[in-house]
Amino acid sequence: MLIESAQGLQREFQLFAFVFDRYSKDDAVYLHTPNRNNIPFPMKWEHLSEESTLRNKELIEYIGRLPQYDKLYGTGSEPFCILIGSAGLDKASYRAENGSLE
Repeated sequence: MLIESAQGLQREFQLFAFVFDRYSKDDAVYLHTPNRNNIPFPMKWEHLSEESTLRNKELIEYIGRLPQYDKLYGTGSEPFCILIGSAGLDKASYRAENGSLE
C-alpha cells in the first residue's frame, strides 16, 4: 500500500509506523529520506527486540498479518511495535555492526 505509493519518489526511503499497544492517539506513520538536517539515514533504534512486547490480542493478530513489514518491539510508557517498510534497505541497515539492534 504505502510502500508502493512511496516508491514513486525514486529515492531511498524508510517508511515506518509506531503502533502502541493501547492508546492509538500516539500511533504515527513516518516517511524518512536522506536529508541535509543531520538526521541519520537510515534511522536506527536502540534496545528493541524482534520478540513481541504487545499485550493487545487483536493488535498482535493484526500485526501478524503484515508480512511485508519488518517488526521491532519495545516498551516505554506502554508496549509498542515499529513496522518498517524500506525500499532498497534491509534489516542490516538499522542494526548495529555487531548484529544486534543499536
